[in-house]
Amino acid sequence: MCLMAVLYRLVPESPILVAANREEYYDRPAQPPSIQSGKPRVLCGMDQRVGGTWLGVNQHGMFVGLCNRRIGTSVGEIVGARSRGLIARELLRCGSAR
Repeated sequence: MCLMAVLYRLVPESPILVAANREEYYDRPAQPPSIQSGKPRVLCGMDQRVGGTWLGVNQHGMFVGLCNRRIGTSVGEIVGARSRGLIARELLRCGSAR
């Protein structure tokens, strides 16, 4: 089960505190969080299979996080659908959420 907690203005030393886990198959390779090249600057982990991310923040303070969605007992993929992780990376390249 994916879990994510966002504490906004509850911790005096941090305006925002994010805690999350990445529930994924152990054999799915990933890079730990690092600053990605390009503009704006983005800090995120990277899925090495598809190139997407599950959690990140950009220099403008925009935060993106993904959790898995399960239907019944199967994960259920839609053939031909874009990776949610790639969509998350594209969102992190935006200057704002507007």
